[in-house]
Amino acid sequence: MPPRLAVFGLSISDDSHVSEVLSVCIREIENRPIHKLKYIYKMEYNQRVVDSLCLSFEFGAHLVDLSTINVYNVAGVVKEYLSRVRKQRKDCDNCVNYW
Repeated sequence: MPPRLAVFGLSISDDSHVSEVLSVCIREIENRPIHKLKYIYKMEYNQRVVDSLCLSFEFGAHLVDLSTINVYNVAGVVKEYLSRVRKQRKDCDNCVNYW
């Protein structure tokens, strides 16, 4: 049995469901005025704010209020999440192939 994968304290499954972290962040991004979304995933974000948000997501996505957070920091959470998922998957694949 492969090791259980988790990012932000949430398990990663192989089913087609979208992660609660992604769902909450993308919903918030889509609720913002379109003129504020220019180059959203290319802009830099505040790493301290993103790290704090990532930690907050570990306690539950329903507890995180993104309405006052800069949209680039919300996009930063999405990028950080996807990066960690990719790393976890790669590490898991290497682990399974090793054994």
